[in-house]
Amino acid sequence: MKEIDKFLDNYFAEWRNETHSRNLSWEHCYLFFKGNSQQILSDEKMLDLASLNLAFYLASWGMYRGSSNLLQKDYKVHTELIKILIKDCSYLWNEDITWEQLEVVNNLVKSYYKDYGVTPTTTLITKVLMGIFGCIPAYDRYFIQGLKDYNKNHEYISQSYNKSSFESLQKLVIGLKGRELVSNKKVDYPTMKLIDAYFWDKGRDME
Repeated sequence: MKEIDKFLDNYFAEWRNETHSRNLSWEHCYLFFKGNSQQILSDEKMLDLASLNLAFYLASWGMYRGSSNLLQKDYKVHTELIKILIKDCSYLWNEDITWEQLEVVNNLVKSYYKDYGVTPTTTLITKVLMGIFGCIPAYDRYFIQGLKDYNKNHEYISQSYNKSSFESLQKLVIGLKGRELVSNKKVDYPTMKLIDAYFWDKGRDME
């Protein structure tokens, strides 16, 4: 745990004074959804802004490449999904969710994007949930590589997005120091976002 805490201290110090750091893309998205959930459901303009926030965060973190076909859609492709997630899945803002709860949402997101001709990869599903709820790391290439490297010297964590991996990460974050990043606001970082940053950076360093 000290290893992760030390990394996070350095991680925030490296970019906390950057006015337009890419890391802020997640902050803007997460804060918008968490702070405006009821308005998003009741105001069409706020819902439209929510779709834009999600789309830009996803683009900023690599999800508008050609492989998922998301690149061929406008930002409004996310609109109806956002309404469903905010209305029916707000429990994902809690830190003590279960895999069973998460799995219901995984299947919902997967089915939604399939209906719109977008390939619902694990990376896309987890990035959407990370952007809105901060409840699960984004299982992208760097995150998975980071897990692989971590497993060399620590208790094994599955590199697949499944119950075993999720519950292992939940155990890992117990006792992790909380973090507030001062940008324009004080942001209480969800523990899964801290873990996401740690393993993503570790995976990037491997390359």
